[in-house]
Amino acid sequence: QLMKIYFKLNLLKLGQPIIRSLEVQGALDWRQFPKGDVVAYRYFVGRLRMFEDQFVAAEAHLAFAFARCHRGAIANKRAILEFLLAVRLRRGVLPTPALLDKYGLADHLSPIVSAVRRGDLASFHRHLRANQTRFVKRGTFLLLQKCVVLVYRNLAK
Repeated sequence: QLMKIYFKLNLLKLGQPIIRSLEVQGALDWRQFPKGDVVAYRYFVGRLRMFEDQFVAAEAHLAFAFARCHRGAIANKRAILEFLLAVRLRRGVLPTPALLDKYGLADHLSPIVSAVRRGDLASFHRHLRANQTRFVKRGTFLLLQKCVVLVYRNLAK
């Protein structure tokens, strides 16, 4: 719960001592904790690693959280997936349209993914600007903005 508060207050650096103390403990037996708490912890660590530009670690934590999130918790899975897809997109891994549709993310992410895939710079910037408020609010705008490198790469292909 403390990590959630730090993220709400935009005090991400205060979460580092908590994570560091858990990592120093060594290999904790995560099975002794409630599954929901472990998923939440990994979600917040993944988000923190994302903001630190540690994309491999962020992807690992977010993928863990997504895979182990209760299948009935669609809103939680969607929240995890928004960050996981942004991290994977930044790493050059494009999501399928079916995945975006399944979790209700197609309306704002499909045009960006399509623009990256086609190397369409104008479309990429247009859709990024059109959804800027949403992406800033979710905390994925800067990461998605960095995907312009992928658009240039695919434009040159």
